[in-house]
Amino acid sequence: MQTLLQNAKRLYTLKANQQLPLYKRYIFDDLQNSPAKITAVYGSRGIGKTTTLMQLLQASPLLHSSKLYISCDHAMFYGVSLFDFVDEFSKRGGEFICIDEVHEASNFEQELKSIYDFLDIKV
Repeated sequence: MQTLLQNAKRLYTLKANQQLPLYKRYIFDDLQNSPAKITAVYGSRGIGKTTTLMQLLQASPLLHSSKLYISCDHAMFYGVSLFDFVDEFSKRGGEFICIDEVHEASNFEQELKSIYDFLDIKV
């Protein structure tokens, strides 16, 4: 799991270095100021969900090492427990994780409920 986390952090760093548009979607401020532990964003392809997630991470005052972006449709997450992965990130100082394409994770509903119930991390 440690190697998986290291690879995910490397990919997040690569993605975080990509240029983002200055324009923020109408939902940005609500997401940024939400006190909720878990917030979901859904919609059609190409409307800016991933861009908004990356903008939220970029705007977060947390240290880069305590926030993470992952996409569950990446091959490295096939067969991986989302709860176990987020738990490992949390144990290593993770405070905020953006999970893209979460519907691709096995049993994602149960995994998210367990994350909500047992982990102290913003999703």
